[in-house]
Amino acid sequence: MTGVEWTGREATALRNAMRLTVERFAQKIGVAPRTVVHWATAPDTVPRLAIRDALDEALDWAGPRVHDRFTALTGTRVTLSPIKISDTERVEVLKILDVISARLNRVEQRLTDQRDVAAHLCRLTEAAGDLQRQIGVLSGAGRA
Repeated sequence: MTGVEWTGREATALRNAMRLTVERFAQKIGVAPRTVVHWATAPDTVPRLAIRDALDEALDWAGPRVHDRFTALTGTRVTLSPIKISDTERVEVLKILDVISARLNRVEQRLTDQRDVAAHLCRLTEAAGDLQRQIGVLSGAGRA
């Protein structure tokens, strides 16, 4: 439940916020394109319950940018539905999050290692430049 009182006006605003064509939006929520067009031309139309549920779900799964655009278009602040999962699903999600966290830690370590190597290479490059200058000075001093 998103907290939206769905009419054709809000449905059209959602389509615009999602930046979808009439056809893609109709396909996404499971209605005919002519229904989507009807909402735009008759904004006070109230969709059937099943369609309102589909609109809720589409808005729930939309990203924060879509939520912001929808709020700007309608003035309705989006309230997301809590996700209901079983204890078994929760354990699986936590396992997946642990794997992702471990992988991110390895990537972070590699990046740290690469930064250390890059810093060392910079120091070596500076030392090589200093050495070249000293050789140039010594070569010039030997000729004089």
